[in-house]
This record gives sequence, C-alpha cells and structure tokens, in this order.
Amino acid sequence: MGDPSPHRDARAFVVGQFGNAGSRRHGPDGRRSWWRRCGAWSLALLLLSVNASCSGYRPVPDFDPGDLAQPTSLPGTPLLQRWRARPLRGTSAPIALDTLNAYIGGTDRRVVAVDLASGRTRWSRRFNGPILGGVLLERNVVYVGTGRPEGQLHALDVASGAERWNAQVGPVEAPLALIGGAVLVLTTKRQLLAVTPSTGQIRWRRPLPSQSLGAIPVGDTAAIVIAFDSLYRLRLPDGLTVARRAAPGPIVAAPAWVGGALIAGTGDSQLVALDPVTLDILWNRRLDAPVLSSPVARGDTIFVVTQVGSIYRTEPGSEAVAVSLSSGPWPATGGPLLLDSWLMVGGSDGRLHAFDIHSGTEQWVAPFGRPFELAPVPLGDGDFLAPGGQGDVRRVSR
Repeated sequence: MGDPSPHRDARAFVVGQFGNAGSRRHGPDGRRSWWRRCGAWSLALLLLSVNASCSGYRPVPDFDPGDLAQPTSLPGTPLLQRWRARPLRGTSAPIALDTLNAYIGGTDRRVVAVDLASGRTRWSRRFNGPILGGVLLERNVVYVGTGRPEGQLHALDVASGAERWNAQVGPVEAPLALIGGAVLVLTTKRQLLAVTPSTGQIRWRRPLPSQSLGAIPVGDTAAIVIAFDSLYRLRLPDGLTVARRAAPGPIVAAPAWVGGALIAGTGDSQLVALDPVTLDILWNRRLDAPVLSSPVARGDTIFVVTQVGSIYRTEPGSEAVAVSLSSGPWPATGGPLLLDSWLMVGGSDGRLHAFDIHSGTEQWVAPFGRPFELAPVPLGDGDFLAPGGQGDVRRVSR
C-alpha cells in the first residue's frame, strides 16, 4: 500500500535530491552541487509546512482556565463570582447561549463552547480568519463568519463543534442575522448575502454599503441595514431595496425595539426614534456626548449611556424629555444591561458600574479587567456573564 501520509510527496522529493549525498564532489562543481542541495532542503521544508497547513494542523496556545474551584464574593459589591475562565482572546459580540453553554467567537480566530455551570471549555475550533461579528445560534447549529483572509461562513454542530458546511462569502465584519429562513451576511466587500441555513447555498447577493452592525429583522419578509450615512429597508425574497433614507447621524451600535419603533443613539450626540417602515425620524433628543452603545428599555422607558458616562432616561413620544440621571465624567465603553433595579455599564478602565434606575445613584463598582467593551449577558436566572477585554469571562450572581 502507498504511504497515506500527507507528507509523502515532500519526503519523496527529499530522498530524490539527497539519495547520493554520500558521494560528494569537490571544486566548483561540488560547490554548485552543495548549493543545489541547500536549495532543495529549503523547498522541502516549505512543502512540509504547506502540507501541514493543508492537513488542518493549527497550533492552539494553552490558556489559563482560571479558578473554577469555589465561588468568591466580589469586594465592595453584593455580587458572587461563580467562576472565571479565559477560553480565548479578544471576545467579539454577540455571545450566543443555550441551556448548557455559551458560544463565543474571538479575534484570535477561535470559537469555543463554554459550560455555563463550570466555565470549562467543552470544545474549541480555530479558523483562518478572526471572528469579528460574534456567533449566531439557531437550534443545534452555530453559525460563524470569519474576516480576512478566509472570508467564509461556517455552520458548526452545537454539540461537538464539527463543521457541517462552509460557504465562501467574503470577509465578515458584522453580526449575522437569521431572518425569513435565511442567514444574512454583511461583508467588507460591500455586499449583503442571503445563505440557506441547512446547506450553505447562496440564494442572492446585493451590493450594499455596510459597517459593523448586523441586519435588523422587520417581521419575516423585510430587514433594515444601517450604513454609515444611509438607512436601507430590503425585501427578503430577493434582497431588493424598497426604501432608503439619509441616516440621522452615525449609528455605531444596534438600535433597540421600543413600542414598534427603532431607538438608536448617534455619534453626534442624539437619541432618535425611527419608523421601521418608512425610515422617517419620529422624534430625536439632544444629549451631552456621542452614544456608542445600544439603548436598553424596560417597558416604554428607555435608558441610554453617553461616551462620557452620563445616563439618560426617557419615555417614547414626541413630547418626551430625556432626563439626566447621572453625569460623568468616566469613560463608558461597554453596553448597558438592566438587571432588577440596576443599570450596569462597563468602562474603559475595566470596571463595571451599577446605577439605580430610579435615582441614578451609583450602587457599586467592580473591577473586571480592562477594557470593558461588551455588555454583560443576562442568563435569565438573575446571573449574568461578564466578558472582559482580554478574553476572560465570568459568571456572576447577585
């Protein structure tokens, strides 16, 4: 039988070049022969490297699993840290959850499944490009898009991380969205693609400016895409644009749905409400600084945090006033999370701040590691995940 090794051809090349290396010649011809042999060795090593890459070998560094032994209290807070882990580097949003695991993508080109009970990594998979748009979970499939140089959409088995299929879509920079039975993918090549979830077949692709925001579903038949200077409403069967409006300002964080309207903050210090059908501005409020994170809402009450750490509360409606609950300065970077009577916001100093949603007074501050760029992720039982800036993740309880 033949040699099944992926390096068979490279080894044959080496033997062919050096089989008679013992009968050396001297003089000019001998020196030329020696240089040819050195060149052959270099080429052989290159072939070995290429074959190793093609066989799927990827060196994965060892990461500190963290202290998983005992829950510990966080000084100065009413919080209990159940576990801390560091499954990857450079966590990207969104993080997906089911009843067992958190599924996390990283800029270090890895996707991991982290056990929610213990913090241990169940499986890990590495790709050829960074994960810039987080992960999407639907039933028993994890979808992930990679950036340069790979530029692919991958479907992974939720239990093992094994790949079901992949599709060449171009470098992915925004969160994926499953709308109307298709995975919508925005790429740095200024394209929007609709991909069949079960097979990876590309249904259609349309030229469309994009940024780091994913497509927003409007029912099952339409989607809104926010570019740097424009808003687009698309019909999903064919991806054609049915409405377009100039953006009210640079929107750099995903809007929130409140009372049938899209509420978004802008980089020029506004809070705006958008009609999802016409894309018209329903109302807007001037704030004290740019809004770089998503608004959050409880019922009809909207909370938004500006870049300098000011917190505003407002009710929807044309006469609504944005009331300042708390003013900075402190460097707000992470998105907010509403948990009971707290509004929690992360800062670039690596600390998580908790404010009372009624009075605006600061309740506690906890260090979690800088920079704190992602919003805490609620688990539905009063616990939350706190993703740090260096890839560490903690499960925290009240």
